Amino acid sequence: MDNTQQPKPDPKWKAIASFVLAVIALLLLSPIYRRSPLMNPWDLLLYFPRIIARWGILLYFFFILIIAVWGLILGRKGLSSTKRNWAILGILLCIISLLLCLPNIFLAVALPNVTLG
Repeated sequence: MDNTQQPKPDPKWKAIASFVLAVIALLLLSPIYRRSPLMNPWDLLLYFPRIIARWGILLYFFFILIIAVWGLILGRKGLSSTKRNWAILGILLCIISLLLCLPNIFLAVALPNVTLG
């Protein structure tokens, strides 16, 4: 019987994927916090009835939330790779995007109780 050990696979793709997902989440959040050529999801209120706009806004932010959570999971699994710095950066950026996304979800849930003008 051969006692040679197989080399452990390096999950460096997980660390890089965590960083890429974090950047995507932050780019999707960028129209909300700065002037951008992209449409701010809150502008849906100007063009659609409130119930349709509310669900569109919720879906937009839940999509960002899912991307950020997947980035966190992959970053945690990528910490044992040779690309540890990418994983740490991905985790930090995912946490930032979660902190920016969650208040918007709460605002979208509370939207029917708010009267405009």
